[in-house]
Amino acid sequence: MQPSDCQFSKLPEIKLPLVNRFYKQVYKKGLAKKGDALFTLKNREIICSGKLKALDKQLLLCAIACAPEFRGRGYASLLIEKILMLQKQP
Repeated sequence: MQPSDCQFSKLPEIKLPLVNRFYKQVYKKGLAKKGDALFTLKNREIICSGKLKALDKQLLLCAIACAPEFRGRGYASLLIEKILMLQKQP
């Protein structure tokens, strides 16, 4: 499977528990909270996830996590690229 085979999506806030379950498995420090913009790359399951946090009038890209079996293959880079393409504010 290639990174281009994955589905990129911005998740609604109701999917927050799904992303937090992924973070618990692969990235112990990251937890999404209400108000965070959540993004994923998925095939059947989440492969890579990230979030945007609002700080004052700017956004902070944080908590980029990738499943161990997909690390080093460009998935996190693709996720970051797609998140940044959607943004219009600093």
